[in-house]
Amino acid sequence: MVKNKPTLEEKRDIARKAILDVSMELFYEKGFEKTTTRDIITKAGILNGSLYNRFKNKDEILACIINEALAAVLKKCSTILEAERNLLLASVFPGALEIYASSRFPHLASLLYEVHRKWSTISMYLEINKGWRLAFSEYFGVPPMDPELANLKIISSAGSVGNIVGYYADGGTLDVRLAIREHAVQVATMMGVPTIDLEALVDRLIHIIENSEIIFLGHDLRRELDGKFND
Repeated sequence: MVKNKPTLEEKRDIARKAILDVSMELFYEKGFEKTTTRDIITKAGILNGSLYNRFKNKDEILACIINEALAAVLKKCSTILEAERNLLLASVFPGALEIYASSRFPHLASLLYEVHRKWSTISMYLEINKGWRLAFSEYFGVPPMDPELANLKIISSAGSVGNIVGYYADGGTLDVRLAIREHAVQVATMMGVPTIDLEALVDRLIHIIENSEIIFLGHDLRRELDGKFND
């Protein structure tokens, strides 16, 4: 049987995926700063227009890679977080995920920090986080906050995560438990909720991250059964 030719939309999706996959390879191999759009075009075997019709520049490519990866993990873990019945735990989770991954993989921390440090690339990240927290607030019956205030609080939280990610990108070695704990305190303050048994909260966050078969940006965040990192 003759297979149907891919539609124009399918061709566009294939080209977009190729650009993102090749870009991620180059960002890891050469580093973000040293990778050029010409490198991406050459390695992907595409024409200039194929890239620039989809992305403005490599900053936007990286932002799409990071945000799609984050959205995929959050979707995978949403049912687990719903079952926890803990709004603070759910609210801290996205930042804890980034912090944990950054503490494990400094080169990954560098890419995450690139997104956090530029306003042009942080917008998609903020939308994902706003959607996540709004969904859980509705799920737990929390009254809606003033939209502008809620937006400011999300920006503040993203800044906190970005600073911690930057710390690990720069070679920081602080125990990740302490880093996640500090982020949890910041989120609790932002939400105006009491910080009861933070140690148990951090324990649970790390347990979920390490035991949910999470692959984040090509990195396996699970631990081996003997307690060693599965790198």
